[in-house]
Amino acid sequence: MRYFDICAHRGGNFSHKQIPPNSLRGFEESYAIGVDIETDICFSGDGEPIICHPGLLHPDPAKMNWQKIKQRYPFIPHFNDLLDYIRRKPFLTCFLDLKVNSKTLTEKVCDGIFEANLTEKIILTAPRKRIAMAGLYSSGELLAYAQTYGQNLVNQSARGRHGRIKTHVIDIWPVNMAKTAEQFEPDIISFGWLNDSFLSRLAFHFMFKTKVIDPFIDLAVEIRKAKSIIFGLKVFGGIANTPETINYLLDAGVDGIFTDNPTLAVEIRNSRISQ
Repeated sequence: MRYFDICAHRGGNFSHKQIPPNSLRGFEESYAIGVDIETDICFSGDGEPIICHPGLLHPDPAKMNWQKIKQRYPFIPHFNDLLDYIRRKPFLTCFLDLKVNSKTLTEKVCDGIFEANLTEKIILTAPRKRIAMAGLYSSGELLAYAQTYGQNLVNQSARGRHGRIKTHVIDIWPVNMAKTAEQFEPDIISFGWLNDSFLSRLAFHFMFKTKVIDPFIDLAVEIRKAKSIIFGLKVFGGIANTPETINYLLDAGVDGIFTDNPTLAVEIRNSRISQ
């Protein structure tokens, strides 16, 4: 059976070890078992780029200044801390999810990626469309802006910058993937349910568990359509946390999955490879 990529959503759920999400300790747990990481970036209240999902903690770090964040939430990394961590991990890829619909944040992230020479290891992430009520705060337009901004950095560099900004578009409904590939020309497209959104979980319950929509959507065909648009495009599914959903997505032909349970995903990958 073929190999597939595994990416730990917010660094993986290690609450049983009292490790917070989006923390360097969580990233290290996932790296130790051989999986990549996905994490969130936003601004602090005083404009510092921090590794945090706004609105999940109370008080909200996105409304606090950086000095107070360090005191109240010492596990929250600054963007520079994340860059240093990734630089030290030769086999790690990081999906960095823009949680603010901001060109300023996008520019800071691109600047940091190029300064740290991490264009091959960080994949900038945003949903196709901004739907704030579903927890989708940015949009694919920011990724298009990042690609242009990154190319301008290369063109204007006097220090021999090279590489390009890699992008990943989250497209909730799999029937949109081919159109998304044409519009944004990303490196990766993912589809799936958002654990923080009740509407998203409900929709995918009907799609994948009751099979009400299944007769009208051939997931494997939709994946092939998208891949036919861009050579080398990868398609991921998620967020998959059970053997049922992980195997369903793999059987449909995804190249990788996002999961809160990377340990389970590694077990399934090892089992499928050995078959």
